[in-house]
Amino acid sequence: MTDTGAFVYEFPNARQVFETAHLAGATAVAWGRTNYTKTLPYPLGVSVEGDDGQVHLNWEKVAGATGYNIYRKQGNEAPIFAGSTINPYMSITDLTNDTIYNFAVSAINKFGEGPLGVWVKEAPYNTKPTPPSTPGWNSQKIEWSSVARAETYRVYAKPYSSGSYKLVATVTEPYYKYAWPTIYAIIGSDRYGMYDFKVSSVNRFGESSLSGWVRVVHY
Repeated sequence: MTDTGAFVYEFPNARQVFETAHLAGATAVAWGRTNYTKTLPYPLGVSVEGDDGQVHLNWEKVAGATGYNIYRKQGNEAPIFAGSTINPYMSITDLTNDTIYNFAVSAINKFGEGPLGVWVKEAPYNTKPTPPSTPGWNSQKIEWSSVARAETYRVYAKPYSSGSYKLVATVTEPYYKYAWPTIYAIIGSDRYGMYDFKVSSVNRFGESSLSGWVRVVHY
């Protein structure tokens, strides 16, 4: 008479399942297989971007993960579950604007959940950015300090002695390299001289007022 069964050895990262056969009171191992339950690493490259009453999280995919859990906390509070997704990104909604939140992500598979990754912080918001600082200049460019929550900057120019400021460029970094033919075409001038520049900062909620002016001598 044959009686079959199985027993399991658990290891830190795997389990070995042995099929057994009981023959005349003796137990023999027929064959074995390994089901790996290696702990998943936490997601890397987590970034967060604020928006109106929400934030948008992105991270790198984790090999072997079937999904991800997102947690949030404020200050020294205990983390609370904020949601789950099968994608390497997620938006967390129903947040209070101008309140700082911390977020962390873990990877999951059929065997369980891995450790939490690095905490990142952001505050949702719905306001336009502040104006840039008054630019400085040299022979190649004007530049200014970067502005929090600015997505782009708009550069305006005019001849120093007359006219109104006109938009001559939109840039993503806090500097503008002169493109004099374009400037001439937009503001209606075609000669060397002195030109005044101002800059604004822009995001999805609007454009700031203009910075102070800087006078550039082009010769």
